[in-house]
Amino acid sequence: MAVSNFQVANFSSAIVTFQAFATASAWLVNMSIPTNTLGSAMLGSNTMSFSLPVTMATDQVALPCAAATVPLLLTVSATAGVPAAVNIKATAGTLKTIALYNNNTTAPVFLKMYNILSASVSSASVPLFTIGVPPGAPYIFPLGDGGSFTTAMSYIITKLIVANDTTPVAINDLNGIITFI
Repeated sequence: MAVSNFQVANFSSAIVTFQAFATASAWLVNMSIPTNTLGSAMLGSNTMSFSLPVTMATDQVALPCAAATVPLLLTVSATAGVPAAVNIKATAGTLKTIALYNNNTTAPVFLKMYNILSASVSSASVPLFTIGVPPGAPYIFPLGDGGSFTTAMSYIITKLIVANDTTPVAINDLNGIITFI
C-alpha cells in the first residue's frame, strides 16, 4: 500500500479515529484506537491488529487555530512612456510572491523593487532587487516566508537592468501579480 496521509476523523473522550481515503467517499484505512493502548486497522475487508502507542497532547489538540493572514494582491501592468514608480504599500510589509509575464518577444523587461515610497523613487534611487524577465516568458519569484520591506514597497518597470535606468517600455510589456502582507 502506498504511503497515505491520515486525518483525525474523531477525537472525543479517549478514542481517536483515523481515516485514509482512496477517493472522497471510499476509505482504505479506518482506525479507532484508545489513547496509549493497542489499536486495530481495517484494510478493505481484512482486519489487522497491531500495537500502536498513541499519546495525544490534549492541550495542543484543544487549542483554537489562529486566523491566517491572507496576502493582498496587486496587479502589475506596464504602461507606456517614462517609467513611473508604483506604490504597492505605503508602510512596512512582507512581499510574498511575484509572478510576471513578459509580453515583449524580442527584449527582456526589468521589474525593480524599492524599499521606499513611490514618490521618493528617482533615477538616484537604488533598487532593493531587480527581476529580469526574458522575452516572451513567465517568471515566478516565490519568497517562501516573505521578503521584508521596512519602510514601504514600490516598483518600477524599465527596459535595462542598470539601477538608474529610465528607458520606457511599451504598454503591457510586463504583466503579472504581486502578493504581500
